[in-house]
Amino acid sequence: MKVGDLVRISAKDMSAGTLTAVKFYARLTKDTGDKIGIILSGGPENFLVQFSTLQRVIHRKFLEIANNDTDKKTSKCKI
Repeated sequence: MKVGDLVRISAKDMSAGTLTAVKFYARLTKDTGDKIGIILSGGPENFLVQFSTLQRVIHRKFLEIANNDTDKKTSKCKI
């Protein structure tokens, strides 16, 4: 992932963990919904992502790249 990539929240890597981690992920999913975000800055593990008017620093394991070629859901996204 790099600056400028379009991303969305991904649930595929979420496994059971501490209550704090589960609550964090649930709140992040609720805040962003099915929206596509853009990576504004970041390093190899954490990225600053803009979702509409909301900015969050998110670890790469919670993100997936939104790709128009392979994902039909992207064409109906809410920005």
